[in-house]
Amino acid sequence: MSRLKYFWEIHRSKIIGWIFFIIVLVSACIGIYFLNVMTTKADAIDAEFEDKEVPLLKVEEENILEAVEDSEIKYKVDVKGKVKKEGVYELEEGKRVIDAINAAGGLSKDADVSVINLSKKVIDEMVIIVYSKDEVKNFTKTLEEEIVKNEKCANFDKLQNDSCIGEENKTSSVDGKISINSSSVEELMNLTGIGEAKAKAIVEYREKNGEFKKIEDVMNVSGIGQALFDKIKDNITI
Repeated sequence: MSRLKYFWEIHRSKIIGWIFFIIVLVSACIGIYFLNVMTTKADAIDAEFEDKEVPLLKVEEENILEAVEDSEIKYKVDVKGKVKKEGVYELEEGKRVIDAINAAGGLSKDADVSVINLSKKVIDEMVIIVYSKDEVKNFTKTLEEEIVKNEKCANFDKLQNDSCIGEENKTSSVDGKISINSSSVEELMNLTGIGEAKAKAIVEYREKNGEFKKIEDVMNVSGIGQALFDKIKDNITI
């Protein structure tokens, strides 16, 4: 028996064990190597994907914000008068009159906002007029005069007190007579024999042909003849 064969017979189990151990160790090393390679490639792919995905997310986020901003209700308001910059301004829903005035640069030195509700919410196509101190003073004075005048005339016959006759009545009644050129349908109906139809006919005639030149011209109106004219001639004027 040769020495090699003798050595094999004696140490065969150990040799086989070492060979098996070496095979397992080499296999483990190869497995670890390929696992590291695959992990490295996966990380590289993830990194590349993240680099491409982040900008997309940012773009989507910006688009969402723009969509939200566009969905907000906005009103256009015209600001006039005693402000530094008159014009049409766009305001978000819920803004107040004071916000519109501030958008127009604020108030001028002679502005008076005592007759304006600065806390009122604006609406679309709203017109805000800021008056001067003199304008507010003048129409406040006029309002007070009208209140006093109405109180004096409340229980008084307007036909007997000229100070209680409104401007529209002063032009339609002269010396107690009714003007066929300026009286309303209701006023013309106070004449004897003039009902609603004939009163409307008088108004329509003068609107179409111009003012009457003399009271006799009223007979040109359809339905008004000599007999009816004789009844009303003492109570009418041009």
